[in-house]
Amino acid sequence: MIREAIDGPVCENCGVMDFEIRPAGPDDAEMVALLGRITFAETFGHLFLNHTGDLRAYLDHTFAVAKIRGSLGEPDNNRNNRYWLSLLTSSRSVKEGDSYDGR
Repeated sequence: MIREAIDGPVCENCGVMDFEIRPAGPDDAEMVALLGRITFAETFGHLFLNHTGDLRAYLDHTFAVAKIRGSLGEPDNNRNNRYWLSLLTSSRSVKEGDSYDGR
């Protein structure tokens, strides 16, 4: 599976057009929280090698599903999720004045 991801799409008919960008809402909270936890831990986890309890506490607080759900339910929520083959691959806040060309 990893080799396929590096070499190209996992199916013959898959391609760039299999991406979808859509607004994130409260129903997306569990996946957005999980993606945030994984991304942060993979990126910064080495800084917590001797402090795994601190890392877990940070992840539990920052990426709590209830907290994310509340944020995604705010009227001024401008978060977009990007999917590839229906798999959440990124989630990003869009601020007023930002431009986004889809890449």
